[in-house]
Amino acid sequence: PSSPEKEVERDVFLFRAYIAQRKYGVVLDEIKASACPELQAVRMFAEYLSNESQRDGIVADLDKKMAKSVDVANTTFLLVAASIYFHDQNPDAALRALHQGESLE
Repeated sequence: PSSPEKEVERDVFLFRAYIAQRKYGVVLDEIKASACPELQAVRMFAEYLSNESQRDGIVADLDKKMAKSVDVANTTFLLVAASIYFHDQNPDAALRALHQGESLE
């Protein structure tokens, strides 16, 4: 049997693959509000990419989360935050987000 951590890691990888294929609806339908923080981060990225009219609000929420103490062990959140900032034409914020973690990705 696989551990819960491995299942989350697998799910994050799977949903990021759906995002890469622009299948945002699959991600938004499958990841519920009760999902773990890693999957919530992936959902936020799908929301950002799928809905142009909500991007400013999503970035504002992300700014608030980044201003608080961030769980640097949640490398998925840091990676997603950096991806959102990058797509939002803010490479400085993207690099600041990535600098907090130690993930090779």
